[in-house]
Amino acid sequence: MNGIWADTGERWRWIIVVDEDCNVRDWDEVMWRVAAAAQPETDVIMGKKHEFKHRTRGEVDFDPPLCGMGIDATMRFKDAKFPPVNKVGSALTDSVAARWKEFGLS
Repeated sequence: MNGIWADTGERWRWIIVVDEDCNVRDWDEVMWRVAAAAQPETDVIMGKKHEFKHRTRGEVDFDPPLCGMGIDATMRFKDAKFPPVNKVGSALTDSVAARWKEFGLS
């Protein structure tokens, strides 16, 4: 997280880290990982404070926070062996989506 904040220069950004089996484009899935895995006392990291120059109203769209926040939402279980996550394939998902009107789900 510190590397991302340092490389982008945008220290006010929030970063959420999830496991590789999480669909990062599905906000509900990401937030489920945060709720299920992140412990506030150990998994929430505050970035270094960054001083922004004072701006007048209307000069920019927003005033960013003074620091970023990182959330480690990876699942951690000591020595646990889990089978891979069972996901429906894209071919089946696409064929069902194409028939939604037929099922009365449009």
